[in-house]
Amino acid sequence: MYLYVFLLISLLNLTFHVDTYASYHFTDEGDEDFINLGKQFPSVGYFSLPSEPSFGSGTLVDVGIPELANRVVITCAHIFDEEDSNEAVFTCGDEEPVKGKAFIHPQYTEVYKKYEWAPSSHDIAAFVLEKPLLSILSVQPERSPYEELINKHVIQVGYGITGHFLGKFDIVDQEKRASYSYVHSAYNKLQNVEKILTFSGATEGACQVNFTFPTGAQLNVTPWKALTFINNEPIMEFLRRPSGLACSGDSGGGCFSEGGLFLGVISSGHIGNFEREPIIKRKHYQKYRNVFDADFAELEKSAATLQKNEEVKRPIIVSDINPYFTPFYQANSASAHQFLIADGEIALFSFHKEWIIETLKTHLATVE
Repeated sequence: MYLYVFLLISLLNLTFHVDTYASYHFTDEGDEDFINLGKQFPSVGYFSLPSEPSFGSGTLVDVGIPELANRVVITCAHIFDEEDSNEAVFTCGDEEPVKGKAFIHPQYTEVYKKYEWAPSSHDIAAFVLEKPLLSILSVQPERSPYEELINKHVIQVGYGITGHFLGKFDIVDQEKRASYSYVHSAYNKLQNVEKILTFSGATEGACQVNFTFPTGAQLNVTPWKALTFINNEPIMEFLRRPSGLACSGDSGGGCFSEGGLFLGVISSGHIGNFEREPIIKRKHYQKYRNVFDADFAELEKSAATLQKNEEVKRPIIVSDINPYFTPFYQANSASAHQFLIADGEIALFSFHKEWIIETLKTHLATVE
């Protein structure tokens, strides 16, 4: 794992790290297109701690319990640990941050403790706010059967880091972004027992991980509908733009149907394993200053003239990030297969709804 990834993980306080890469651009629209799409989903907010500005995303969802109206945030389990969940606050829109209580799916905890890794099938949690967010409308969940989601687009929304997947930079600015992804039939076949698949766009193959769960627990999404190679160059077919995948910090963010209904939470994903430089937008300069011991004045150089320290990849401080969304290099026969692995996994609300409702009703009974 590259050191720059370690720095970003420390920066964002991702308690349980999952390689999730909403925020990563796969098409060349301007960054404002991703931000504007994100604004269409006001129910998506972010979690923070007193010492950390952001460590994950979540969605205010109407779970059908009147006593908990505008108080239930659905997110992923892996952003919490037992200590931090008691101090976490959720911020959405113009509302003040609100504390709450996290309920993590028991099968996620069981698998994680045994294998030190947990798949997205049960990577889901409910966070009950201490008071309702009255200015935010809770989103309605999608009620369509699993089969009706196949070969359709979904929208992933979160506050994660961003950048272009062919670029050299990861950008930290705590903006909400959204992008379209595709639910490809080849990677979402219903079986008696669902296998957790990792999709490789370069080979259009799938490898089985040794975990199995009941059918319909998750969706596998890709940024494109089709991928082919001509003269060793990748040709990607996108039906909806802006297209992308989630990244670190988007974890727990909402996944929505094109009709705006809530499908589930962003859990995990993969994008090519090549090195990127972290960039921090100037408005967050003070928030992150204490993380690094270098003189930040030395980091105020352009990407082209930056004097790199090969031992420690420190972030660049910038005021205008728009130029960094243009790809800095293109695929070639030697490296194309390295970075065209791109998929994401969504833990579905519908599959876990019964557990969520039962857990929340039990919680209500204990506090009354």
